[in-house]
Amino acid sequence: MRSNYTIYFIILLSLITLAYFPTFSGEFILDDHPLVNENPYIKESRSFWSYFSQEDGVSTHERMNEYHTGYYRPLINITYFIDYKLWGMQPAGFRAVNLAFHLMTSMFLFLVVAKYYQGIVPLITALFFGLHPVNTGAVCWVAARNNILVSLFSLASFYFYAFGKPDQKTLYTAISLFFYTVALFCKEFALMLLPIFILYDIVVRGEMLRERKNWLRYAPYIVALAFYLLIRWTVTESVLSPGEGSSNAFQRIYFVPFLVLYYLRIIFLPYGLHSFIVSYPEALLSWEAGVGFGGLSLMGVLLWRYRREKMIVFPVFAFMIGLFPVLNVISTSAVSVISMRWLYFPLIFFMLFFSRAVDRILRWKKTSSMLIIFPLVAYLGMHSYFLNLNQWHDEWSLLHREVMGFKNLFYAGGLAEKYHDRNDYQNAEKYYRLAVLHSADNATDQINYAALLVDLKRPREALVHLDKAGALNMTRAERGRLHNNQGMAYLHIGRFDEAVRAFEHAVRLAPSDAKFWANLGGAYGNMGRYEKSILALSKALEIAPDSTELRKNLAVTYMRMGAYEEALATLEMIPPSERMKNKGAETLLRNLRKKVLHERH
Repeated sequence: MRSNYTIYFIILLSLITLAYFPTFSGEFILDDHPLVNENPYIKESRSFWSYFSQEDGVSTHERMNEYHTGYYRPLINITYFIDYKLWGMQPAGFRAVNLAFHLMTSMFLFLVVAKYYQGIVPLITALFFGLHPVNTGAVCWVAARNNILVSLFSLASFYFYAFGKPDQKTLYTAISLFFYTVALFCKEFALMLLPIFILYDIVVRGEMLRERKNWLRYAPYIVALAFYLLIRWTVTESVLSPGEGSSNAFQRIYFVPFLVLYYLRIIFLPYGLHSFIVSYPEALLSWEAGVGFGGLSLMGVLLWRYRREKMIVFPVFAFMIGLFPVLNVISTSAVSVISMRWLYFPLIFFMLFFSRAVDRILRWKKTSSMLIIFPLVAYLGMHSYFLNLNQWHDEWSLLHREVMGFKNLFYAGGLAEKYHDRNDYQNAEKYYRLAVLHSADNATDQINYAALLVDLKRPREALVHLDKAGALNMTRAERGRLHNNQGMAYLHIGRFDEAVRAFEHAVRLAPSDAKFWANLGGAYGNMGRYEKSILALSKALEIAPDSTELRKNLAVTYMRMGAYEEALATLEMIPPSERMKNKGAETLLRNLRKKVLHERH
């Protein structure tokens, strides 16, 4: 078997890479922007330990204002920082690394399955996992890397825990403990690994754990877990991610069977896969609840029927344990109770059940079985290719498919923003209206709709939506955009003092946003306060030194002051190639040169 590993790995890596080929030309999408593309912990060099004191999505200023996300994955940001050093802020590099980690997880799964089954079973199992379209969201979405890494390191920890040699027990335990600790600092899902170890000892090894010495083997893992929880509490002020859901505890527990069956459906029948926004059924006595209870009862009957089959009982219960963090038993702040990417971690254990089924099928009728398995592998690969190309490739594709194809109005605001970027104001307003009606408590949609209304010369309507947004919870960055849009609205109706105050609020909240400083500079200029205008525009240029438009505006301000020499010097700093692209800057420069030359003579 081992002599075939190289061939099997080549097949495995080639087919998965082919299915994910569209990801190399993909873009940053959704949470990739705040967590990766705009994350200062990635763009700026910091000490290694500083990453362990940073809460995901929370700036230093927001921490001072007691804003928390509750997400703590410090090692993920370190991998992003390494990516940035290697590729710059190019999404292709980040996506390629996600795929590389996915390939490594698939190979590790192959090695685990190979400990139980010989022949082609490990390859088929790893291919089904690596090509399954349910995993495409975790792999193509850069910000979902935490799901891949927690799974990879958890699988590595399990491998060394389960298959350590008796005469090298200390070494294998140390390696397993190392990967367990690393997994914890990638995502909190690794908390479920210790119960899975205990389950493995009881079901597979047949140990009843009555003796004290059997429990002592878990002591190092418990110490590592306590260390992680202590640091997490220190940074986030919580042990678990905060819950903001409106459902009560009874509802969350009652609908657990519904969620389990939903996840099993998208594993066994992977159709209609997208970025699910799923809520609980409206009624307790609904058909969804009935199907959930019926399906879970059937599973219980089958498990009892095969209770002596270790490689059925262990994978199924390990899958359930791995699924526990996303069953919403403990309320979370997630907008959906179902997500494809959350399946990545529990699925690695469920694949052990799948491998047992494949082994039995191949033993029954190998030739005819392969005639079924190969088309299934091809279908999974083609389906993944389609999703990588049309769902997760770029934001326009994703948002258009979600809203148009799946009537998912949660993304209506995002689609409206894309139309706005394309200057398609009619469609932008149409989907902004849908967004604010569907999610009235979404501050971002209100703020962005206001920006469109300002562009449409309807500033008073914009201020109404900004007032609504002001009463909602939002991040510091969102509040900065709110004040910036207020400033623009006030400018359009001639309330310059209020515009300046709004822009000043914006730059205090987001001092690294060049656009906010530029708008403040423009507001000062409209009031004839040219010295302050120059200071604000100069600050904007420090942040965005390559901006031709900023230099042109600064030059115009100097001209209004009568400082023509300074205006000329500012324009001459624009590279000739950039001036040629901006006719206004080139024309202004020619006129300034004539004027300065005339004054000199």
